[in-house]
Amino acid sequence: PLLVVTMWFVMRSNSQLREYYGQAFYGGLHSDKAVHRHLLMIYVSLLLLMPWEFLWRGFFLFGVARVTGPGPAILFQAIPFALLHIGKPEIETITTVFSGIGFGFVAWRTQSFLYPLLIHVSLLLPTNLLASGAFG
Repeated sequence: PLLVVTMWFVMRSNSQLREYYGQAFYGGLHSDKAVHRHLLMIYVSLLLLMPWEFLWRGFFLFGVARVTGPGPAILFQAIPFALLHIGKPEIETITTVFSGIGFGFVAWRTQSFLYPLLIHVSLLLPTNLLASGAFG
């Protein structure tokens, strides 16, 4: 909940993030049916995030940890995760270094990529909804 509230403040104060996510998830949808647009955004978000989290927090983290141990593996999986955010708004790219480490830590502690997936979704959905103008 604290991350979602923080995201709300960041989205309200950062027009670059609002524009990026507004265009990424709502730019091509010219429909008067807001519910349809939001459901499609949720579907697309889950479709993108599930394999993304499985790759970095499932396959990569646990595979590397067999060789290096959990500490270095958590750092190693965070690097490509952050690099793949290049091209997104600057504040997001910078914060993904820390969120990648946090997501890796959660995955290691829970022994599952599902919890980082839930956290990632709980951040992306409000971000998208705020970018859509749904909440001012």
